[in-house]
Order: sequence, then structure tokens, then C-alpha cells
Amino acid sequence: MQELKEDLIKHFQKFNTAPFLFVGSGFSRRYINLETWGELLAKTIHEINGIRPYEYYQSKTNSDNAKIASLIAKELHERWWTEEKFKNSREEFRFEAAKSEQAPLKYEISKYIESKSITSNPDFLEEIEAFKQVNVDGIITTNWDNFLESVFPDFIKYIGQSELLFADSLNIGEIYKIHGCVSNPNSLILTSEDYKSFETQNPYLAAKLLTIFVEHPIIFLGYSMHDSNVIEILTSIVNCLNNENIDKLKDRLVFIKRIKDDSEPRIADSSILLTDRRIPLPIKEIKLKSFTPLYEVLGSLKKRLPVKVLRRMKGMVYEFVKTNEPTEKILVSENITKPEDAESIEYYFGVGIKNQLSMYGYKGVGARELLHDLVFDDKNLNSTAVVETVIPNLLKGGKYFPVFKYLRKADYLTKNGKIKKTVVVSKKLQDFVSEVNVERFYPSKTYSKKKIQIQKNHPSIKSINQLHDLAHTIYYIPLLKKENILISDLRSFLINNWHEEVYQNTHFKKLICLYDYLKYAVKEEVGLV
Repeated sequence: MQELKEDLIKHFQKFNTAPFLFVGSGFSRRYINLETWGELLAKTIHEINGIRPYEYYQSKTNSDNAKIASLIAKELHERWWTEEKFKNSREEFRFEAAKSEQAPLKYEISKYIESKSITSNPDFLEEIEAFKQVNVDGIITTNWDNFLESVFPDFIKYIGQSELLFADSLNIGEIYKIHGCVSNPNSLILTSEDYKSFETQNPYLAAKLLTIFVEHPIIFLGYSMHDSNVIEILTSIVNCLNNENIDKLKDRLVFIKRIKDDSEPRIADSSILLTDRRIPLPIKEIKLKSFTPLYEVLGSLKKRLPVKVLRRMKGMVYEFVKTNEPTEKILVSENITKPEDAESIEYYFGVGIKNQLSMYGYKGVGARELLHDLVFDDKNLNSTAVVETVIPNLLKGGKYFPVFKYLRKADYLTKNGKIKKTVVVSKKLQDFVSEVNVERFYPSKTYSKKKIQIQKNHPSIKSINQLHDLAHTIYYIPLLKKENILISDLRSFLINNWHEEVYQNTHFKKLICLYDYLKYAVKEEVGLV
């Protein structure tokens, strides 16, 4: 075993970056006793009580679990909304369940998974303790449960493809839950419809992950080398590379296989055959009885700064690169008091005063970036720079973009949402701000005529969302009484429905700007609307 550990250390020391883990369902079975996909569906059928046995669905779908999930979801839907046994579930998940026929099944499965606890097996508990000490840059997983987040509480979580694709991820201290998470049941990739949608965006996901695969060793845990999820993602990534770069992946792709017999643990060359590719992809395969030695090796790799510090440093550099170079020296850390101290510092990181940095780079920021930042609050933009550099450009031709968030945070607004007399802005911006009211965000006259009807029949966004399709919900939300448009509900709606096709809808942009107005324009109302 000691020889294997030495071999592993030598292998991972080839790289100047920490590994990424790619974690599959075998990991959850090992540490929280979670059933296989088929077993989970069978258990759900049993708990629901009365739906046909799991074997019936197997025979009907040729054992395709995604298709089985679709059939179960269809049969459960009517019962979930009417039967007494699901009363508590309806009270907890009512408005989210209204989003699709498949939502009730996803909720019931999520509720069950959240009830699972960590294994009591002492051998696995020892592995978990060792796992907590591993030095990795991040984790990619198709698992739905929250085990990984509990082990790495400082890591930032991105749920689903859309959240990852639109995020300014830093590739440090992050967990990418590409098949969804039980904390958001509707995000689960569970049914055949979900997988079709997932496969459509797979090339975009592969492009997002490409940098990680090229720059980091990737350790696959809890997967078979023949797992279809892994095969599809690797195929999409390889399709982005030429043969020379594919060869560079050889030592970076490491599959962990647990052996149950008395075979000697070892690391060896192997290969994996991808879809539509004649030449197998070279990989490393590590065979182990216990995963503790692997975790100990990963824990012994060169220790770096804490994840929170690394994320902050990289985030500040990312923000700095958006702007031009500073014209003056950057401030040196107060902790370095003597010249000789500096010789022992491997990384020297200085931070300048924010308002001394040039704002030239903000000229490249457009309406899309502001709209996304308003909803997700993830770009750390300098509000003064946005007000002075970005918004004047957008006023020349744009109509729907947020202004109040940046005006408020730059302290340009009075208590009642007007431009302060003590600041200097263009007349165009003055007029723009003074003319904004809720009616500015109404839909066309055809739909605005329904204002009285909407206000009479609907007390909230959730009520509209429950009874209307997405397009009509977007039209009708601005017609609600102002006091019935809850900021938290509006933001959740925008986040949950943000994707490229919807974003292109002018009325969706209007809705984002309505959120900007309601949340930031009038200070007394912030957080209360």
C-alpha cells in the first residue's frame, strides 16, 4: 500500500494545479446508503402505494429508468394533487409543483433523499474523515444529495446547467451539480424529457468544463468507466480538441475502481471508448479496496491558502482584469513588516483602492451583463463605474436595462428615488429616472386591458404562475397590485426562468427592470414590496 501511495504522489505532482473530483452515484451509495436509480424509483413506487409495480415499468420501457420516471410522474401527478396522503407535500411545495407535471415526483424523491443520513460503517467513516482533508480545486457531480456540500461547506454550489453556464465561476472551491440538487427539486435531471433537454445543452456544458479538464487532473469517483453520463460529457469535451490536445488528457483522467477480492491495489494505464470515436481515450485506473489511501495522498498534496481566501483573491483579480491597469502602486499587505519576511512568502498579493483603478474596461459592459447582474448579483461591478461609464452608453439606444440598483449603491438617489441635486448626471438620465413608474413595465394594450381581472383573481406572482403558462405569467405580473408583487417571489421567478430563449423576450427584460425599480428606487420600500 505504501508503494501505491508513493506512486500516486508522484503522479499528482506532475501537475501544477490541484485535482478536480468528478463524483458519481456510487459515492452516495457508499457514504449515505442511497439506493441505485432503479431501486430509488422502485422504492418511490412502493411508498406512493397503488401505482403499478416497478417491474411493469421495466417491461414497458426496456428498463430505461428515465422513461420509467416519466411514466411514474404522469401517473402520480393527479393523485398528488388530490389525495390526503400528499396534503403536507402540497402545502410545502404547492407553487413549485405547479411548474410541471413531473414536479411532484421530483419533490417526493428529493424529500426522501434529504432524509438519508451518513453511514454508520466504521470503515467508511474513516474514509469520510480522510476525505474532509483532501486538497482539491473543485467538484463536478451528477449526484442530487447534499453530502458533498456538508463535507465542503466553504465551497460555492452551482445547480444545473443553466446556473453554471451563466455564472462567472472561478474554478476554485466550487461544486457543479450538473444534474440538479434536492435543495431545488425542479432542477433534477430525472425523466426522459429532462435528459433530452440536458443533451441539447451538453456541448455548452462541455465548453464550460473544457478549461478544467485541460488544466487539472480529473479524478472520477463513484462511476463505472462505462457510465453513459461520463461517456457523453467526455465525448463532447474530446470533440472540442485536436488529436495533440487529446493526448495531453492521458494522465489527467483518473478513474477510481474499488476491488472486492484480494487483488493488489495498483495504478495502471487503461482506456475508455467514447461515442463515435474509433480510437480509445487513454486514462489512468486506480484499483483500491479502501479509498482512505487515495484521500490521504490528496490531503498531502502541497497545502495552499484556505478556499475562501483563494476565491476572494481570484475574484478580485477577475474584477481587476475587467478594468484598466492602475496608474499608482498597489497597496502592500500590512502583515509584511520587514524585507526578510518577504523572502519566505510564496504568493504576494496586493490590493489597490477601488476608486483609483481605471474604469475604462467598463465600456465593454452592456445591458445583458447588467440584467444578469441585477438578477443573480454575481458580477461585483463597481456601481459608480456603471453609472458614469455604462449607463450613458446604454441611454443612447437601449430601452430596457436596470439603473436603480447602481444609482442606489453609488449613492446617487434620494430617499424617494430621485437623482440627488448634489450629483451631476446628464439630463437624459435625469429624465429617464423621473419618468419611470410601474406602468412603464406593463405589457401591450391587449394584455393591459386585463389589469382589473388580474388584480381581482390573483393575490400574488405564485398565483399567476400556477394558473398560466410562462409567456402569460410574464405579461401579467406587472398588472398585479404593487403591494402584491413580492420582491423575493419576483426574483425567484426571474432566476428559475432565465435561459436564452426567454431572455430574448422583451417582456422578460421589462420584468427584470420592474424588479430593479421596485427593489431599489424607493428606499423605504426596499425589501418590503
